[in-house]
Amino acid sequence: MNIRIMNREITRICLTIILLLTCQSSRPIQQIGTIEQLHEFIADGLVVVKFARSQCSTCGAMNKLFTRFAQMYATLIKFANVGIKNTPEIAQNFSVKTIPMLIFFKDGIEVKRVPHIVLTEQFKTLIKELFNIDQP
Repeated sequence: MNIRIMNREITRICLTIILLLTCQSSRPIQQIGTIEQLHEFIADGLVVVKFARSQCSTCGAMNKLFTRFAQMYATLIKFANVGIKNTPEIAQNFSVKTIPMLIFFKDGIEVKRVPHIVLTEQFKTLIKELFNIDQP
């Protein structure tokens, strides 16, 4: 194999890797600040919204898991975070009385509400059962 062909192949592989990494992070966790934003965000598709408060230690424990799942399912599910300290009207509008709270939506319709912390296997099971998606 000559050098020119090897360079082209290496370039193609590098570009593929960059594209894959870009796609995985192209849909980060959306930070929601208004009721209107949230209604627009959940209107279509598969969505998981986490209601939390920054000073809550249980909420903090869930952040890492939530971020990991947002990255794993980035091309299939939209993820959002609502900080209830700065936007209590959103929590009130969605009747969130316990934090952290995960609410799963399908085309704007709430399909499941899970209070408190969620474990990895429980999260996978919820996604499979509610959205009919196996782990990517």
